[in-house]
Amino acid sequence: MKNAVVIVTGASRGIGYAIVERCLKEGCQVLAVSRKPEGLNQLKSPNLHFWEVDVSKRDQIQSFFEGLDQKKIIASHLVNNAGIYFGRPLSVYTDEAIDDVLNTNLKGVIYFTQYFSERLMKQKKRGAIVNISSVSGICGSSDPIYGASKAAVNGFTKSCVYNFSPWIRVNAIAPGVVNTDMIKAIPEHILKKYRSSEFIDSSTEPKDIADATLFLLSEQSQHMTGVILDVNNGCYFRS
Repeated sequence: MKNAVVIVTGASRGIGYAIVERCLKEGCQVLAVSRKPEGLNQLKSPNLHFWEVDVSKRDQIQSFFEGLDQKKIIASHLVNNAGIYFGRPLSVYTDEAIDDVLNTNLKGVIYFTQYFSERLMKQKKRGAIVNISSVSGICGSSDPIYGASKAAVNGFTKSCVYNFSPWIRVNAIAPGVVNTDMIKAIPEHILKKYRSSEFIDSSTEPKDIADATLFLLSEQSQHMTGVILDVNNGCYFRS
C-alpha cells in the first residue's frame, strides 16, 4: 500500500479518522474528505491532504475530482465512510430528514464511486473500493431509514462488481457497535440488545474497522470482491 493514493470520506472523526491514521502509517497518500477539517489537525504528515466536501452534494464531489484532474492525481483506492445516523423511529421522520440520510449514506457512496471508477477504468488501472456499511444493513435497525440506506449500500457494493471487474475490487465492511460518538444516538434498549448478543467481550474500536479496511484495500485480499465483511463481535439480532 506504500504510495497508494487513497480517498477517505468522513475522514475527520471516528472510523474515518482511524482509517486515515492507519493508511498514513502504511505510507499511503491520503486524500481526506470531510465537511469539517478541524478533527484532522492532530495528524501531521506530508502525505495527508484535506478537502472540504459535503458528500451529499454531487456538484461538490464533481469539483473535488476535477481538482484532482487538474493536479494530475488519479486515486487508486476509495473508502466510502461518511454517514449519518439519527436513531429515530419512522413515525417522526420528516421528508428533509429522510433526504439527509439517503443523500449522505447512499447517494454520497454512489457519487464518489461513479467519479472514482470513471477515472480508474479509463486508465485501465487496478484499484479497490471499500464501503463502510453496518450490521443494520443486514439484520435491520430501529432507525428504518438508516437500516434501509445501509442495506442499499450492501446491494450497491455487490452490483458494482459486475461493472468494474477485473480492474476494481469492491467490498464492504458491516460493523456492529463501534465506540464512536454515534453510539450516543442509539436508543438505550437497542444498544443493550446489541451488547447482549455479542460473543466477544471486548469492545470494537475504530482502529479495528481501520485494520479490516486496510486488509480489503491491500493485495492481501486480492481474490476478494463483492464481500460484505462482518466486524461485529458476532452480534446480530436473534429471535
